[in-house]
Amino acid sequence: MFFPSRTDGRRGRFFRFKVIAFIVGSALVLAGIRFDDRRLLNGGIVVLGIAFLLRFVRPRSKPTESNTDS
Repeated sequence: MFFPSRTDGRRGRFFRFKVIAFIVGSALVLAGIRFDDRRLLNGGIVVLGIAFLLRFVRPRSKPTESNTDS
């Protein structure tokens, strides 16, 4: 598999939402181009922008085990 984010290959917090937003945004942009409708085109760009911004959301950090020797 190809993982461009240089992580350990985990999908991240909002993976499913990011994929859905990318597919919907791409479809809206293509439909806006095809039907020459600026509203569809701008809506698709907004949805793709949201999907892009979700790329930078950090995953929740796992709680670390504290070794307390009492």
